[in-house]
Amino acid sequence: MEMKIAICDDDVNFQSSFAKQVVTTFKNAGYNIEIFLPSASEELLADSLADIDVYFLDIDMPGLNGIQAAELLRMQGSAEFIFVSAYDQYILTSMKVKPIAFIRKAYVITDLENAINNLIVEINRKKKTVLLTDGKKFITIPIHLVLYFYSDKDYVIINYDNGEVSSIRQKLSVVENVVSQYSFIRIHSRYLINMNKIKGFYKEYITMEDSKDFPISRSYYKIVQQNIMNWFRRNNT
Repeated sequence: MEMKIAICDDDVNFQSSFAKQVVTTFKNAGYNIEIFLPSASEELLADSLADIDVYFLDIDMPGLNGIQAAELLRMQGSAEFIFVSAYDQYILTSMKVKPIAFIRKAYVITDLENAINNLIVEINRKKKTVLLTDGKKFITIPIHLVLYFYSDKDYVIINYDNGEVSSIRQKLSVVENVVSQYSFIRIHSRYLINMNKIKGFYKEYITMEDSKDFPISRSYYKIVQQNIMNWFRRNNT
């Protein structure tokens, strides 16, 4: 399988050694890659890099930082992002551009392998649909397009990222059992959200991509916080 990647870092010595590790890790996973090594975020916006599949971005760079670059690139296509940084405090800040992973420079070997494994899982996830029961019939749901589910009496309302809404006659707990393996998490007795679609995470609520806010129940808060942080670090949750 082929993949086209860019590694952007203003520390060219780190960039060079990191690139070798990336090539080896992808090769071990069965991928042949074409690699580009820009040293400034502004270079990523060139037309020649328009068809990149995955960007590895250092966050702390002069001029346009990695998060700002990812926000611009996100508007241009459907590439995935993996941030690389020496500073853990950027983890929550970078969540708004929904990276696949966050690699700590002090732990490159272990974090890189986990990041690429999760990248491959995400690529495969985007091809998947799930089967849910609607009363006595079955319906197929393109799971990667769902923003969130919420419970409304005897129905579960399904909200998609293109604004479409549908409903099924089902319990939210049954839906949760089916979709939890696809990065969905219960934040409230009525709400089940897609962590890949989170725009902002706060103490009392979560903002989704459609800019709607959803409350986090007190009884759910600790587990939500832990699961989101684990998901963001791409550990098993």
